[in-house]
Amino acid sequence: MDIPLVPHAISPPHYTITDLGELPNNFNAQAYGLNNFGTAVGIQYINPGIPHGFRYKSGALADLDPVREAYTINNSGQVAGTASGRAAIYNNDGSITSIPQLPGDEGGFGVAYGINDSGHAVGYTKRPIINDDPTIYNRAFLYRDGSIIDLNFGLYSTAYAINNSELVVGETGHEFKALLWSNGVITDLGNFGADGGSARAISNAGQVAGYMFGHNPDNSIFVHAFLWTAGFKQDLGVLPGTTYSFGYGINEYGQVVGDLNTTNEGAHAFIYTGGQLFDLNSLIPPNSGWRLQTAYDINDTGQIVGRGLFNDGSGAEVHAFLLTPTTAQPLVAGGKIVFSSNSEIWTINDDGSSRKQLTSGGRINSAPSWSPEGARVVFQSAQATGQAADILVMSADGHDVKNLTNSAADDQQPVWSPDGNRIAFASNRDGDYDIYAMNSDGSNLVNLTNNAVTDESPSWSPDGTKILFDSAQGGGETDIFVMNADGSNQKRLTTDPAVDQFAAWSPDGKRIAFVSTRNDQGFQIWVMNSDGSNQTRLTNNSTQGKNFHPSWSPDGSRIAFISLGDNFNGELYTMNPDGSQPARITNDGAVDLFPDWQKLSFPQPNVVDDPRVFVRTHYLDFLNREPDSDGLTYWSAQIAQCLNNTACIRSQRVGVSAAFFIENEFQQTGFFVERLYSSALGRHSAYAEFTIDRAKVTVGSQLEASKQAFAEEFVARPEFTGKYPTSQARDAFVDALLQTVKQASGVDLTARRAELIAEYNAGTNQTNQRARTLRKLIEYAEYVQAEYNPAFVLMQYFGYLKRDADTGGYQFWLDVLNNRVPNNYRAMVCAFLTSSEYQRRFSSVIT
Repeated sequence: MDIPLVPHAISPPHYTITDLGELPNNFNAQAYGLNNFGTAVGIQYINPGIPHGFRYKSGALADLDPVREAYTINNSGQVAGTASGRAAIYNNDGSITSIPQLPGDEGGFGVAYGINDSGHAVGYTKRPIINDDPTIYNRAFLYRDGSIIDLNFGLYSTAYAINNSELVVGETGHEFKALLWSNGVITDLGNFGADGGSARAISNAGQVAGYMFGHNPDNSIFVHAFLWTAGFKQDLGVLPGTTYSFGYGINEYGQVVGDLNTTNEGAHAFIYTGGQLFDLNSLIPPNSGWRLQTAYDINDTGQIVGRGLFNDGSGAEVHAFLLTPTTAQPLVAGGKIVFSSNSEIWTINDDGSSRKQLTSGGRINSAPSWSPEGARVVFQSAQATGQAADILVMSADGHDVKNLTNSAADDQQPVWSPDGNRIAFASNRDGDYDIYAMNSDGSNLVNLTNNAVTDESPSWSPDGTKILFDSAQGGGETDIFVMNADGSNQKRLTTDPAVDQFAAWSPDGKRIAFVSTRNDQGFQIWVMNSDGSNQTRLTNNSTQGKNFHPSWSPDGSRIAFISLGDNFNGELYTMNPDGSQPARITNDGAVDLFPDWQKLSFPQPNVVDDPRVFVRTHYLDFLNREPDSDGLTYWSAQIAQCLNNTACIRSQRVGVSAAFFIENEFQQTGFFVERLYSSALGRHSAYAEFTIDRAKVTVGSQLEASKQAFAEEFVARPEFTGKYPTSQARDAFVDALLQTVKQASGVDLTARRAELIAEYNAGTNQTNQRARTLRKLIEYAEYVQAEYNPAFVLMQYFGYLKRDADTGGYQFWLDVLNNRVPNNYRAMVCAFLTSSEYQRRFSSVIT
C-alpha cells in the first residue's frame, strides 16, 4: 500500500443566516460591527432617509437614538459611531460620551469608526464646510482617557480600527497610503505594487486587512483585498467572474471578510479562510431568499455581519444579516494527529511533518485521545506488556502527566466528551469489560453498560448526548451499539455475523466509520449512516486486509486509519470519506496504532498572550498594583510592535517581564522586603509572608515612610526578637547581625561595623535603632549584589507561579545564574513564562 501523499483542499465553514430585523419605517439596514458575544451594531435608514444607529443583542433589536451611525462594538458593549454630528461612544448605561473635535475643527463634524476593549476610540474630525472651502479635510484621531490625539496621518485621513494593544490602522487619502500607528510611530504598510491602499481592520494578533488599488498593464483599474502580517503583504485576489475585492474585517485567526464585485450581480460578500477565498453566498442554505452583498466584520467565534438583498417574494430590500457557523469548523482540514507507535505516544501533522514524541520511559502507552480544546491528551498506560493499564492525562507537549485512574483493573481506550467534562473508557473492574465514564479529573466514576459480555471502544457523538461502542451482547462476534450518554437506551446498529468494532462518529454526527471483517475481506474500514443504514466499505486492500482505528478530521474531509502489513507493522494513512485518495503519513516500520485527530475548531489563544493582559498581570504580580495608563500602554507596545512575529513576541515578553524585577519600583518594594528577611533571619521569605509584607511597602510620596514603618514592625516580630533579644546591647546586636549575614550570604561586612553603630546611635528608641541599622545594612552594594540572583530566582516562583520555590528547581536556576551561564536572566525568565504551570493560571490552553 505504498501510496504517495495527496494534498487535499480545506472544507470551508457553512452558516445559518439571521435577519437582524427592521426598525419602524426602515427601508435600508446594514450591520457594520460585531463583538465576541454576538452583539451586532449598524445603521438603519428611516423614511425619509434619516440614519439611526441600532444594536442587535440576544434576538432583540434596539434603536440607539440619538446615535445616528453605529460602526463597531467592543466586548464591554460600548459602541463607536456618531451622535449630534460628533464622534461619540454609546455606553452600556445608555449615556453618550461625545468625543471632542481636534483643535481647529471646532464646530465641525466627526465620526468614530473603531473602539477597543479599553474604550479607546478612533475615527476622524473635520472643520465645518464653508462655501465649499477646499481646505476642509478629515484628520485621523485617537480618543483615550478623555483626551483626543491627532494621529498625524496627513490630509484627508481616517483611522478605522484600534486593537487592544493600541495599534491603530487607517489611511491618508491625500497620498493614498495604508497606515499603522503604534505609540506615535507611523508605519506605511506599502502600496503592494499598486497606486494606493487603505487599512480597514486590525486584529488583536496585529494582522491588518484592507484593500489596494491601481492600474493593470492595459491601464484598466484593479482593486484587491489584502492581508498584512508582520511586514508580509498578501494579495487576496478575486474569484472567477469577479473583478474587484475589498477587505473590511478580520478576526484573531486571520479570517478576512469583505466583498467582491461580480460581472452580473454587483457585490457579493466573501470570506478568506485557510488560505482560500470563498463567496459567502455559496456557504448559506440555498433558496434562502438572500444575496449577501458585503461582509463588514467577523468575530473570533466566526460569526459575520453585513448587508444583503433579501427577497421574500414581494421585492428585494437591503437588510442587515448575521451569519453563524453551523458547526465548529476548523480553519484547516485538521490539526495534529496523535497516535501510539511502539508503545509511545506521538503527534504528527496530517502531511507527515513535525513528528514529535510525547512519552518516554519504557511504559506501554497507547490509545491517545485529544481533549476538545486540543491542549491535553488522555491515554492508557501499563507498566509492562500484559499488565493492567490505567488512564493518564498530559499536556499536548507531553508534560504534566497525571493518573486519572489507579486500580488493579485494566482501564483502556479513553475518549473525551465534546464539552471536555467527561471521559469514557473501557474497564474490566467489574469482571468483564464495560463502558465507564468519569469526570475529566478522574472523579464520579459510573458504569454505563454493565453487561455480562465485553463492551469496548467508546466514541462520543459530536453533541455529547450519545456514545458508540462495540459489544458482543448480540451473541457471536462484536457489533456496533449506540446508547445515551448515561448508558440508557442501548441499540444495536450492525447485525452482520462478522466482527464490527472501533466505531467513530463523523463531526456532523451523520455518519459512522467502523472496522469490519464481513465478506471475507479481512479487517476493512466501513462507513454507515448514524442510524446504521447504508453500510459501505471504504478500503479494499485484499493483499494486507488489516485496516483499523478510523478517526475523522475535524471538518470531516478526511479519515485517518491504520493499515497493518503481514509483518504487523502498522502505518498511518488518511483518505477521503468515500475511500478515495489514500495517502501514507508514516513509513517507519513501527507498530502505529490508535490515531486521533485534533478537534480544534479555531486556534485557542491563552488570554495571557494578549500583551495588555500580560503586562497587567506583571503589575499585579510584581508591583502589587493596577497599571497606570502610560505604563500599560508603553510596555504593551513593546510586545505589540512585533505584530505576528513569534520569535520577536517571545523575546519582547521576556525583556518586558525581566524589567519588572530590574526596575526601581520593585527594587524599592519587593526586593527591599526580601532583603530584610535574608539579612536578619538568614532565610528567604515564604510566599505567604512575602505577599502580605510586600503590600505594606507602597510607592509614591509615602515610600520612605512605609519602608521605615515596615522595618520597625519587622524588628519587633517574635522571630526577630528571638534571634536578637531586646536585652541585647548595641554592639552585640550589630555583631550578631553581621554574623547572620556572613553565614547566610557569605558577605563579610565587618568593615562596615562602625557605620552601622553610628546609624544605631542616630535612632530614637530601640525599635527605631534596630530598624535603621538593618535598613542601612541591606543597602550596601556588596550585599545587594550578593542577594540579587537569589532574590531574582525566588521572585520567579512568587511572581509567576504564586507559590514557594521547590528546593531542586530553586538550586538549579541559582546555579545557572551563578555558575553555568552567569547572569543569563533571559533564559530563566523565558523558561518560567513558557511553563505550563504559569500558563495554566490563565487558561487550560498551553501556547
